[in-house]
Amino acid sequence: MTEEPKPQRAVDTASAIDKIIEQKKQIAGLDFFTKEERREVLVELAELYMEDRAGYELRRNELQPWFGCTKGAIDDDVKLFLKRYVPALPKPDDDPVSELVAIGKREPTVLWRYGRTAYATFERDGHFENHEVDSDDFEDFLSDKYGEEHQCEINGKLEPRYPTREDLKKAVRQLQAHARRGEERDPRIRITEHEGELWIDLGTPDWSAVVVNADGWRIEPIMRAPLIRGGGMRPLPIPMRGGDIRRLRDFVNVRDDAEDEFALLCGAIAAMLNPFGNYLTHLLSGPPNSAKTAITMVMRALTDPHEVGSRFIATIRDLFHGASQTHVIGIENRRYLTQEWSDALCSLNTGTAYAERQYYTQGKEFMIWVHCPVIINGIPANLADQPDLIDRIITFRFDYLGDRVRSEKVFWRNFDLAAPRLFGALLDGLVGAMKVLKDFDGDTDKAAEALLGGWHPRFVDAAVWAEAACRAMGFKPREFIEAYKNNKDVAFRELAETEPICIGIRKLMLKRDQWRGYPQQLCAAIEPYLVLTPNAVWLARTLPLFIPTLDKVYGIQITMNNRLLRDDNRNGIIITKSEPEGGGRYFSDSPQPSGREENLTSNSTSVGKPQKAFPRRV
Repeated sequence: MTEEPKPQRAVDTASAIDKIIEQKKQIAGLDFFTKEERREVLVELAELYMEDRAGYELRRNELQPWFGCTKGAIDDDVKLFLKRYVPALPKPDDDPVSELVAIGKREPTVLWRYGRTAYATFERDGHFENHEVDSDDFEDFLSDKYGEEHQCEINGKLEPRYPTREDLKKAVRQLQAHARRGEERDPRIRITEHEGELWIDLGTPDWSAVVVNADGWRIEPIMRAPLIRGGGMRPLPIPMRGGDIRRLRDFVNVRDDAEDEFALLCGAIAAMLNPFGNYLTHLLSGPPNSAKTAITMVMRALTDPHEVGSRFIATIRDLFHGASQTHVIGIENRRYLTQEWSDALCSLNTGTAYAERQYYTQGKEFMIWVHCPVIINGIPANLADQPDLIDRIITFRFDYLGDRVRSEKVFWRNFDLAAPRLFGALLDGLVGAMKVLKDFDGDTDKAAEALLGGWHPRFVDAAVWAEAACRAMGFKPREFIEAYKNNKDVAFRELAETEPICIGIRKLMLKRDQWRGYPQQLCAAIEPYLVLTPNAVWLARTLPLFIPTLDKVYGIQITMNNRLLRDDNRNGIIITKSEPEGGGRYFSDSPQPSGREENLTSNSTSVGKPQKAFPRRV
């Protein structure tokens, strides 16, 4: 009987080892091993690599100083030797990459995708988490599971034997390919709509969530919605029932007698947790020491706590990158908003894509989708001076506190004690908003007819949601919407009374119902009312921006690019005053907000009333 040939051993390939040695340059031109010693050591490491990976790493680290090169270079020597010159050497029984792929596909783990980005839902420490497949969290999960199944003895103790970084990367690459054949889901941060319910990630280590529907709210211990987490997310307070949202007055700089303004603030906070529509921008203005930053942090603590609750942002690029990692973004201490900033904030409210060239590449782009509420605090009250931004903004103006300031430590200790019931009261409001959507079968326009009295502001879905939530939190019907309408009335009137194009056209239309003409003629007609000299280029760039403002405030409607005569190809302008009194389509013509005797967006101090104190800074 013929004896089977024994596998070729490393000791029979001295010439191969010599070739490898010749390919590697020694540090400083010195040989730390003789050829014979290096040959023996390489054989030893090769056998350990195939039979005991943990033992191989320990021995390699011990011998590294004698090789005079990095650990990676030693690994390359061993792998090259095994691959090219010893094909008959026994192979290891386990294939780490295949095992890691099997772990990543094993139930209850689910692989899914959004576009070409791969995600995984997996169980860890008794709860479920959602992460990108190519993330440290998922690699840690794979590594831990592998270590549970593979152990080795180190110093007399059984320790997990973890896969190498290279094996992990290979497995992740394969799992990404499997995920791209899976179900497509829409990952969101903090809140999402899932199976007809509102899911809010509590941000706790156990990945529990609050689920809100038209019948109530509950804490769900198992994360079933495709909610992911951005960097810096902090946990929300664990909600408690029986809270009263009016306790929030103790932590915001709102006058005790300004009930409608407090309703406006509560409705604005509720609108931040609406996954079904667009979002608003919230401008907190006031002099230094008016608790703007503290109120910003309070609003975020009840909606989307973050390690960077309010940040200074220098560029639009930083704005979009920051917004991609959080649900609410807070912007600190702005003094002026350029046209570019206004356009960017408007895009965040309605949702937009952002793309830029991916670093260190050519022909590749980094792309994100962002859609979130925005909070900006700053000193100027007229920080927003672009009509498109004003149309989707709520402005809060806070008074100077002077020396009525208490300890930050005491302030936040008291807030932390009250936060669970405040958040529970806010959730009660969200239940009311969900009930309205259910009652009107998701038709926001019909809901607006019933709740808003037929008024249709720019973001009517946000207004309906906030009004419904405020009613459920105990405010009077239409209390929020009247405060919101007055707030926009003041903002648009301030804009119309300071913008030259609005001043000129309003004065032009004081004693007429209609004007027809061409751009040059309109410039000549309004020039007597302006301190600047208008021209057709200025008119073409400016007039379209303020058409909605003139309509809402003064009832002046403008249509452009019309042929005034049948045989005339020139672009004409038609200006019509819809209301003889000059009142706007949405707002009254009185200098003050309709039904009011004072500007409710200004928190002037009431004489004789005790004022609350707030921390200077958070």
